[in-house]
Amino acid sequence: MYLTGFQYAGITAPKLALSIIEHNKDPDTPEWIKLNLNGLILFNPCTYAEECDAHFEFNKFTVKSLKDHFFINRETYDDYTSHCTLRTPSCDQAEQKIASDFWVTGADLRNLYMECLHQPGDYGCIDHIGIDTFLNVQAVKEDLNADTSIKWNLCNFTISKDYERDPDGSLKAYHTLLREEHNLRIVA
Repeated sequence: MYLTGFQYAGITAPKLALSIIEHNKDPDTPEWIKLNLNGLILFNPCTYAEECDAHFEFNKFTVKSLKDHFFINRETYDDYTSHCTLRTPSCDQAEQKIASDFWVTGADLRNLYMECLHQPGDYGCIDHIGIDTFLNVQAVKEDLNADTSIKWNLCNFTISKDYERDPDGSLKAYHTLLREEHNLRIVA
């Protein structure tokens, strides 16, 4: 089994992998319930919470990536870096310029070389119709032992609002996961 995801999965997937390793080490865990974890496959993963700051989409890491992939020019990047050491109105203006310049390209911020696929509910460029449909099938909910009266949605804003980020992110988790005895593959 591989754990997969993008952006914030770089925080959550390694922590889940550590939990799976601990679960598998527990002598009380029967063999048939142990999970065969082979590794992680992550796209544009964050390793600490600031990288995937939910408060603003065009954070310093994203803006640098846009510059490195030639979506914004050096002048725009320099303007951003000189105004955005703190959250100020001039920083907001610099971010708005980058956002407007980027969105006209039609690219997906999470996969710069793909077209943005807007979906109903519009959570950015995430193609979620298939998973939404699948997870709302009554039989699937029953098989997952999920509350069948609840409709699956891509984002749970209650969890997002109450979630406390680990300021250390997942860097320590990667050091543990990459130990030879775990024999895991990590592709990012």
